[in-house]
Order: sequence, then C-alpha cells, then structure tokens
Amino acid sequence: MSFDVVSAVLDFEARNRMDEDGRPCGEVGSDRYGEVATDVVACPYTGARKGGAMNASAWRQMGTCWKKVLSDWRVDVGPRPDLWRVWEVAIAGVVSPCRHVEPVPRDVAVRFKASLGIGQVLTAVLLEEDGAGAARFADVATPKAWLDWLELDRWLVGEVQVCAGSPGAIAEVLGALGEGSDGASVDDRGDVAIVPRAVALMVAEELAGRGRWPQAPWLRGVRFRPGRRPAHARRLLRSEDSALETLLAARDPVDGWEAAVALLRADALT
Repeated sequence: MSFDVVSAVLDFEARNRMDEDGRPCGEVGSDRYGEVATDVVACPYTGARKGGAMNASAWRQMGTCWKKVLSDWRVDVGPRPDLWRVWEVAIAGVVSPCRHVEPVPRDVAVRFKASLGIGQVLTAVLLEEDGAGAARFADVATPKAWLDWLELDRWLVGEVQVCAGSPGAIAEVLGALGEGSDGASVDDRGDVAIVPRAVALMVAEELAGRGRWPQAPWLRGVRFRPGRRPAHARRLLRSEDSALETLLAARDPVDGWEAAVALLRADALT
C-alpha cells in the first residue's frame, strides 16, 4: 500500500484510521471518536492523574498485544540506541496506521498510541539543548526517574483525558527502548528517514509563530518553553537537513515552506 508519507504527518491522518477492534487509532483525538462506545473511568493511579477521565477501552486493548509491541520496538531501535534513535523510531510510528488497509492491526494501533506519548515527550527533551540526542537513551535516566519527571511536569495529564498506561507499563516501554536489541540491524530507510524531518519542519513553524497543527500531539512540548527560536528545530535531527535549512533560510515563509515540503516529498520518493 503506497501513500504520501509527508501528508500523512502534516495532516495527522492516522488518528482517524479504524483498527480491528472498531476503534479510531487516535481515540479521543480522532474525529471519529464519537462513532464508538468507550468505557471512560476515573483513573485509579496515584499522582496527578488520579480521578481524571481515563480511557479504559484503550487500556484493555493494549494489554492484548503489549509484549509484541515491546519486542518490536526493541528490534527497531537496535543496539544501544541513543536518544535520537529512540525519538526517530517513536515519531515514525505516528504514520504507521496509514501503512495498512483498514482495519488496522491491533498491535499497530497500540504502538501508534504509545508512539504519540513517547514522541511528544522526547521532542521536548531534544529541544532543551544542542547535542542532547547523542546521549545513550539508557544513560539519560532510569525508568523510575523518567516516570517521576513525567509526573512532575504533568505529561500524563491531557486536556480531555489522562494517560491510561499504568506506571508499570510506562516503565516497561522506557526500559525496552533503553535496552534495544543487540541482534538487530538498524534500518534508517522508509518512515524513520522521512517522518522526523517532517516533524522538524512543523516544529520550526511552531517556533516561528506560524503553527497550524493544533491536533498534532508531538508539538505539545514545543509550546512549553518560551524563548526558543525556529533554528532550535535543528536539535531534533542528528545531521544537517536540506529541507529544514531551506525553510530556515527563506525570506518569504510561505515560499520557504512550500520549497521545504517539496524537497522532503522528493526524498520520500527515492
């Protein structure tokens, strides 16, 4: 199945894809959320989430294929992954449902949901300072330290619902991403090569005050820190990128955006 991966990122198409359980992959963030019955309960976890509206239907779905999702993620990040690699793999997952004819396989839908959470958090971390992505993910923080920070900065509390993942499940995925897989061969082609670059363009636009993607959760952390400049989007990528540099150098922001997206689309076809 072929599709325009750049448009899939910019339009956040995956959120409206329906999975094999008849649920929209984007859950409450989808335009189709009202089409299905959802069991929303008071969150039982301690901390900032306690008592908040929690999607129990999505949580039960995750439990059916969580081990496979963790195993696949270990393989995809490869051996001893750095923070850049973990972010690249996680953020690439935001288009994965578009790679499938509906209904989207359950494990793909579950990984998509987890990718949204991991992707937005790591976008914020990478933007903090130059070269942050070079650190080995496992050395940045322990799963418990990550959890403490997510709790402190209220990353697990959304505008409408709280994160349904248990502290144990969140620690599991952070541990899996840090461990990686020694026997895996890293594949830097396909979505992993294009999606992070598209997100970097969106981040630069957001930092320039030209953001137009209120539904893109990976931009949440971009808005958290005042004083950032469009050039800080370079921190998301491990090397200089032609599309991003075209956007940053443009005198006319509209022409710059169109030229940058055209470059990215051309690269996606090669």
